[in-house]
Amino acid sequence: QLAVVVVLAAGVGAVIRRTRFGRELRAVVDDRRLAVLAGVDADRVAAAGWAFGSFTAGLTGVLLAPYVRLDPYGLPLLVMEVVAVAVAARMRGPAVAVVVALGIGVAQSQLTRLHPSGWGEPLLQAVGANLFVVALLVAALVLPGVGTRDALPRPAAARVPAHPGAWIVAGVLFLLPLGLAGRDL
Repeated sequence: QLAVVVVLAAGVGAVIRRTRFGRELRAVVDDRRLAVLAGVDADRVAAAGWAFGSFTAGLTGVLLAPYVRLDPYGLPLLVMEVVAVAVAARMRGPAVAVVVALGIGVAQSQLTRLHPSGWGEPLLQAVGANLFVVALLVAALVLPGVGTRDALPRPAAARVPAHPGAWIVAGVLFLLPLGLAGRDL
């Protein structure tokens, strides 16, 4: 399966960088109106992009079917993991996305090997199960430029100063369930 991912990523990277269709695709993604003004058939490019996206989604479903149950609870989490990889990779290209996905996958598998005792165990299980959320938060808070491209400026009146104790309250509310047992809920 990893070989399929590497071959597909290499193929997509080659098409995006070295073909006329790849240039048109990047132009439509960057600025659709400007691409149309340059003579690019944006509808054709978008349709081809959707078709390829549907193909890769179907291929992913076929490759994951033996390992992942097809239920309404697991698939949305899988979609969120894919979005987390795309955000953390900062849409740089297929190779970067594969490396980020492998990094998150290795981190998740390594976190399952740790078995601390006491209060750290539920926290570690929560972080391991939701590592994609951690990746999204790290990407949004640490990586420069994530979430700022094409962002509309906020009006000055919309900014409300945060109370200094708000972070403490949020942290306590976030960590509170870890201190409760099942019978306390």
